[in-house]
Amino acid sequence: MDAIHISHETSIVNIEDIISAAEVKDEQKFKSTEVNKLIEPQFDVRNLLLTDINIVEKSSFKNKKDEILRDNARDNTQFLLNCIWKLPVEKCDNVVLVQLPEATTVLPREKQIPKPKPLTKWQEFAKKKGYRKRGRMLYDTTTKSWQPRWGFKRAKDDTKEWLIEVPANANPYEDQFLKREKDKKERVAKNKYQCLRNMSRSQKFNKSTSDLTPAEKPSRSQIKASINAARLSTASLGKFTPSLKNEKSPKTSGTKRKEL
Repeated sequence: MDAIHISHETSIVNIEDIISAAEVKDEQKFKSTEVNKLIEPQFDVRNLLLTDINIVEKSSFKNKKDEILRDNARDNTQFLLNCIWKLPVEKCDNVVLVQLPEATTVLPREKQIPKPKPLTKWQEFAKKKGYRKRGRMLYDTTTKSWQPRWGFKRAKDDTKEWLIEVPANANPYEDQFLKREKDKKERVAKNKYQCLRNMSRSQKFNKSTSDLTPAEKPSRSQIKASINAARLSTASLGKFTPSLKNEKSPKTSGTKRKEL
């Protein structure tokens, strides 16, 4: 049997070629942060808005639509981030903060700017006198701790007292506990009344017809038009709505919508 001779060929490996190949592979995997555009995009850093006006070839876009859109999205995002990191940077509690400039793009509003709410009588008085809003927490000397000024576990809670001193000018046979409870109910009712009055002032509720002057009262035709509009607002156009005394049936305008 013939012997088989196997020869091992020695090969020299160039380390520089391996490093360069690895660098090329990394460049293909991670793209550079530098973005070069033929036409520099328009950007508004405040609104994080970037407008790319570079032209894309129609033929290449049809064949590689997803790839072109993905590359453009990546490049434009990187371009916007590069613009952001050129701004002044601050560090606060291991958090990097960037001071954004003023906006250059005017964005339209869906609704009108809300009007400021009118001040209540107390707010007007406090603003005139220069009073400041009291804090919610209050130091209680009996428990020697900070407790809420009102509500559960409030400071200086007099409802837990088992003994009340009778004032000098009060009736000695009057129940002071019952009186204190009655006074509290009156204060709560007064606060609710003032709250409702402030709401009516802020929302500008319509006055009752008895408080209106003759010039402000609705006319006969206006009342009749309101009644007709309310009657025709039903699905049956007022067919099954009970009529008032001496009321004439209104003339219906339009036809009832029918199902197809």
